[in-house]
Amino acid sequence: MVQFPFEETWDQILELISNGESLSAVTRMPSMPSMTWCRKALAADADLRHAYHLACEARADVLGDAIVELADQPFPDDLDPAARSAWVNRQRLRIDARKWVSSKLKPRSWGDRLAIDAPAVTVDIRLLLAQREEQMQRYLLVDDTAPLALART
Repeated sequence: MVQFPFEETWDQILELISNGESLSAVTRMPSMPSMTWCRKALAADADLRHAYHLACEARADVLGDAIVELADQPFPDDLDPAARSAWVNRQRLRIDARKWVSSKLKPRSWGDRLAIDAPAVTVDIRLLLAQREEQMQRYLLVDDTAPLALART
């Protein structure tokens, strides 16, 4: 079994991921560890998981840049209409795949949904009812002619 220097290996892996490679593509490269080795290391080390997460977010940005490059590519001049249509569909597929992966790796930047973070508000209904009852009592003390039905609402 091949032994990999942990720090050096992970530095290389994280750099490759940050530059747009997937972990599965990296593990298929010569002289790289297996996917199993990587998963075990990620499961065992919280700091490594955090670094991996940051590398994946950087990968999402690289894929986002690739989307623009793919969309800006001009049509090849030598294509007949059928081949041109196939080329456009291939580009669309490549763009859509990168958009999907980017939206999963970094949803805040590349996701389709707008996430709205609102602070949670806890309401104590008993306190509100007690306050309302106190207000009603004050109202009844100020105005003796207030109808009884108003005091019950």
